[in-house]
Amino acid sequence: HSAPSSSHTCGTTLFEGTPLASVQPPKPLEEQLSDYPDTMPQEWIPVINADREAMEGAEPQKPFSDAYASSMPMKKRKMENGKAEVSSLSELLTSSVEKAVQQTGATPTSGAPLDVILQEVRDDQELLDCMGEEMHGAMTERLERDPDFSPLKFPQAQKLYNPRK
Repeated sequence: HSAPSSSHTCGTTLFEGTPLASVQPPKPLEEQLSDYPDTMPQEWIPVINADREAMEGAEPQKPFSDAYASSMPMKKRKMENGKAEVSSLSELLTSSVEKAVQQTGATPTSGAPLDVILQEVRDDQELLDCMGEEMHGAMTERLERDPDFSPLKFPQAQKLYNPRK
C-alpha cells in the first residue's frame, strides 16, 4: 500500500489518488447544540442563551505573557496549555491536526488510521513550509495591529517579523 502523491499551494492541499488525509466535516455547531434544551432544567435555558449571546461578539482571551507564564510552575503551565509545549513546527502541526480530529469527531473518508494521516502530515515538507509562511504572516499582522508592541522592548520580534517598518 503506497501513499498518494500530493501537491500543495499554501492554504490548499490537493491529493491525487486515494484521499488519505481528507476528513468528514463535523456537524455545524448550531446543529450540535440544537438538542440541549431538552436535556437541561428549564430554568437554565435563559441563562445559557444569554451567556451564548454575550460571548458571540467577545474577543478570545490573549495568551498569557511570557513573563506571567514563566512565573507558573511547569506542571500548571502544561495544564494551562492542555499539554506539554511543542518544540517544532512539525510537532505543532501534527498535534493540531490530532486535536482537531479528536475534538470534532471527524473520521477519514478513506478509513486510514489517524496515525497514518499524522505521519503523512509530519513528513510533508511542503505543507510544513506553507504553515511556516502562514504563521509568519499571522505574527507580522498581529504585531502590526498590537498597540502594546514596542520594537524597543522586543527587538528580536522586530528583527524576525519586522512589523511597523
